[in-house]
Amino acid sequence: MKKLAFAIALAFAASGAMAQEKTIRISGFGAKSGPVRSFGVNSEAAMLAAAEVINKAGGVKLADGGKAKIVVDFYDDRCTAEEGISVVRRIAGSDALVAVGPTCSNVAEPLFGILQKKVGDASDSGLQFPVFTDVAIKVGLARISEWAFRNVPNEMTMYSSVFYWLRTTRPELKTVYGGVEEDLLTRAPPGTW
Repeated sequence: MKKLAFAIALAFAASGAMAQEKTIRISGFGAKSGPVRSFGVNSEAAMLAAAEVINKAGGVKLADGGKAKIVVDFYDDRCTAEEGISVVRRIAGSDALVAVGPTCSNVAEPLFGILQKKVGDASDSGLQFPVFTDVAIKVGLARISEWAFRNVPNEMTMYSSVFYWLRTTRPELKTVYGGVEEDLLTRAPPGTW
């Protein structure tokens, strides 16, 4: 009987220690199906890899001095605005700290439109939840809401900076090549571009 009581006490102690491990949930979303599926798959892989590196190094240091491990969820918005908005509403209602996505600009633009425009504006009932966009690139997306964060706040400035850098560091380069994936437009479902 003593052994059983000791085993139960040990199990409770172990479960209590496991329950005290803090986590930070980061939820990603993007196109994991359809013609631009590869972008969502790659975004998810990058988020999972980053979380793995951070967690192996001990996690994230918190303000209270403790540590937390990162947990990643990733949702498929199918590159449709309706699904993207639905996904972000679900994420905002969860314990996630932030949402990272979407893949498609046609999702980002209407999605950012449901966010509160200016942080702290009591007259704006828009969703108050941070969304970091890692792939969508349409010009002006970052200006829609202060809750929307971009890896590049102004694409025109980004391209100007890249070409300035090229001119100053590699003046011998005179030709620029570009490409267009026209088949994406013909294979994408109506209304996705």
